[in-house]
Amino acid sequence: MVQALAEAGLGCGDEAEIACMDPPGKRWLENHWTVHGFGPVRSRFGYSSRFATWLLKNGARFDAIIVHGLWQFHGVGVWRAGLATPYVVFAHGMLDVWFRQAEPWKHLKKRFFWPLQHAILRRSRALLFTTEEERERAQMTFGRLRCRQVVVGGGIPASPTLADEGVAFRSRFPQLGTSPYLLFLGRLHPKKGCDLLVEAYGRWATPHLPHLVLAGPDECGLQEKLRASVPYPLRSQLHFTGLLTGALKWSAIEGCEAMVMPSHQENYCLSIVEGLSRGRPCLVSRRVNIWREIESHQAGITGDDSLAGTLNLLRRWHTTGTHARQTMAANAQTAYLKCFRASETYQRVIASL
Repeated sequence: MVQALAEAGLGCGDEAEIACMDPPGKRWLENHWTVHGFGPVRSRFGYSSRFATWLLKNGARFDAIIVHGLWQFHGVGVWRAGLATPYVVFAHGMLDVWFRQAEPWKHLKKRFFWPLQHAILRRSRALLFTTEEERERAQMTFGRLRCRQVVVGGGIPASPTLADEGVAFRSRFPQLGTSPYLLFLGRLHPKKGCDLLVEAYGRWATPHLPHLVLAGPDECGLQEKLRASVPYPLRSQLHFTGLLTGALKWSAIEGCEAMVMPSHQENYCLSIVEGLSRGRPCLVSRRVNIWREIESHQAGITGDDSLAGTLNLLRRWHTTGTHARQTMAANAQTAYLKCFRASETYQRVIASL
């Protein structure tokens, strides 16, 4: 989102500079806006004395500062600098109550630092959320937030124009043949519900199933375990592609029947928004915080983040007729245009200052 907002700002005639804790020389730093890399840093907290010094010297040059994320030094640095320049803070899902339940030890550590984090938020012009769902769930983590809160959305730039209908992706993975497929685009991690999805797929006792493609890095060594959880006759219809980027990623989205994400916690889910932008229906759990937008625009199907809920998503999609699928696809693009364009998000961020 950092780059998307910078791009949107340029489109409005504004200039942007990005300060991050990556070390100089990272490829993504080479761009058409100014990027300052203050890394490497030695801890997840991301302390950098170079960033603190730079901010004191340069902070007054800017009309506003956007802090992305909580719990790290860049937010503390902006607060401690005491600049007259106004700043806002993007929560980016880091106050979701799910983390209190799933990672209790980390939550205890964060509770210790919460008075400092809360002070940073109270001095900001606003704490920014991408959805109303995210804002509501944040109130349950450390108690009521005593700061101004604004829902600004979470936009992405328009996706590139493609007309290959997945040809490039199928050429790269010929084992798919011409079979229809559902696409899970994300990390192979238990939080994402990929285990629920694969097990539900294995139990989906329906003839002529679409294939299932899981595209993303295997961070936890889950791939073989997931494959083994599917009955043998179906294993040839389960495909692991690893990380997809660039044109190949967009080709995979272009060629799928629908996107699927049964995650236990998903603040925004970039891949699902990318699917909406290409007019792809999305099957998501109600722990993906944009589920209300998908449901209200009838751009997909939503359900519980459980095995039964995931199986129900697949079965409901299978029984959805051709005309209803085409309507969902049109609604998906409408949902993107109304809720998830980067230019609209940028304007709401500016209005929050």
